[in-house]
Amino acid sequence: MLKKILKVFLIVFITIVVLIVALGLYIWFKNPLGLRGVIQYKIAPQSVQMDETYDHPLLNVSQEKQLRDIGIDPATLPTEITPAQQACLQEKLGATRAAELLKGAAPTTADALKAATCL
Repeated sequence: MLKKILKVFLIVFITIVVLIVALGLYIWFKNPLGLRGVIQYKIAPQSVQMDETYDHPLLNVSQEKQLRDIGIDPATLPTEITPAQQACLQEKLGATRAAELLKGAAPTTADALKAATCL
């Protein structure tokens, strides 16, 4: 009786392991969730070449430094802020925080991530 229970348990366990391995291989090679690029990037992140001497007309020095520290090159940002971008910024961050940033306040990492789609 105990042998039969152990045999059934081992068969179920091996079946589950094989299914998990097969699912993992399917996800890795077919990439239906788009995870392969994220996993490979986290394993070996690529450094971004940034021009440290670039002076963005809308950002002060501390804002440029913060953007570089989180991996955003200020040279890739627009040099003019359109009314549509201002509206998007107010929608994402709120009117008060958007006004602070437009007056020259330093953006936080959360601000940059929330407002990235506006640029």
